[in-house]
Amino acid sequence: MIDSYPRIAIVTGATRGIGEATARKFIASGYAVIGSGRTAAKLSALEKELGAAFVGVAGDAADESVLDRLFETAEARFGRSADLVVVNAGRGLGGSVKDCDRTDFADVLKVNVVGALALMQKAARQMVAAQKTRFPQHPADIIVIGSVVGRSVSPFSAVYGSTKFAVHSLAEGLRREIGPDVRIEIFVYDETNRRIRPEQISESIARAGSGLVCLVGVQSNQFPRALDLARRFRARNTPVAIGGFHVS
Repeated sequence: MIDSYPRIAIVTGATRGIGEATARKFIASGYAVIGSGRTAAKLSALEKELGAAFVGVAGDAADESVLDRLFETAEARFGRSADLVVVNAGRGLGGSVKDCDRTDFADVLKVNVVGALALMQKAARQMVAAQKTRFPQHPADIIVIGSVVGRSVSPFSAVYGSTKFAVHSLAEGLRREIGPDVRIEIFVYDETNRRIRPEQISESIARAGSGLVCLVGVQSNQFPRALDLARRFRARNTPVAIGGFHVS
């Protein structure tokens, strides 16, 4: 059974939103998944629903010991190291630069930046070592979930957006640092500077054989447009996950 899984994936923030949708997509594609989240009961429910291919690790994604358990669980449960890591867990924070609560901001920084950096480091160190003997026959991927507010400054979410700017910088720096043996990608679509073409994106996903479209950071006034895009993707059988500003 262990050898039947083509990929061993780690997904943080797997108990809801984009993280849960990603975990479900991976399971449907035949992957094994180790998912983290702060709600142990939800992880237990996912284990029962998704079966032996899913293992939950409860705890905060900014906690080093929780991150270590994710990688240890991959080895213990599935017999080999993770070759696909999705850096997804994060917290939202509303408010402007002038009025934001700095205590709340420190908590968001811990999860969104420090926790993301720690996960990227652990994944990169393990994958680079493993790929010395497995590349190019076996892929290794680190996928970082970004946000449009990490590319375009919004006065209503600039404080939260600063954490996403940091994550984008870390992901790009890591990509340049470790080279082609481990693929690192972050895709952020923003209709203010790039037209979204669902047909072309769906075709690309179909050619790749599997994929998931994530509409992240969707605020209330943006939801109708997000729903319109989701319908166009679904018309082409492309899976879609929509994440709101405070839950993505």
